[in-house]
Amino acid sequence: TDELEQIIARYALLIARAAKHNAPVDTGRLRASITPILKDMAADIIAGGKELLGSFVDYAEEQEFGTENLPGKKYMTRAFNRYKDDFQREVEAAQANMGR
Repeated sequence: TDELEQIIARYALLIARAAKHNAPVDTGRLRASITPILKDMAADIIAGGKELLGSFVDYAEEQEFGTENLPGKKYMTRAFNRYKDDFQREVEAAQANMGR
């Protein structure tokens, strides 16, 4: 499980970094709000902030998915898609090596 936790953490950081790179920038608040949160064998990457982080960027969802007048930038989706196949391969390889 240590190896899987390391893989999850590494890819959470990679995806968060790519999402920050992809995010549209005006003031930089959206980019700064993109945060990986690691817990046990799971990771969440949030954009827009939460009350517990002390900031909130209310347009994060609109920038990702778009609105009637604004096409979505898909900054998070593109970041996830960039790494999902590599992540899956590494997890499968680690699982295959468990118990050896």
